[in-house]
Amino acid sequence: MIYLFISDMIFQSRVENELRNLELKGKFVKSVDEVKELGKQSFAVFDLSEPGNLDNLKKFREKFSQVKTIAFLPHVNEELKQKAVSLGCSQVLPRFEFTKNMRAILQGK
Repeated sequence: MIYLFISDMIFQSRVENELRNLELKGKFVKSVDEVKELGKQSFAVFDLSEPGNLDNLKKFREKFSQVKTIAFLPHVNEELKQKAVSLGCSQVLPRFEFTKNMRAILQGK
């Protein structure tokens, strides 16, 4: 299961379409409390441009420290990127790079 902390409806639609094409399971969530089912291949994706998602990333890392986390942010925001890295985020990308490589990222590559 891929947990997606993404609330932008247009971007959700793009991700949903890619998940469907790849035949992968994903769930859009707003808080860590909604994360229930974690399998061996589970991971989480955070849109750091959304208010509260840095805090969600922190809570997720505290609760599920062994689960891979990927975050993306608008343009290059070094301060926000460093905060995410310091919280243990596995990978932090600019939004355009996440979009460009979405297929591979969602496949866990």
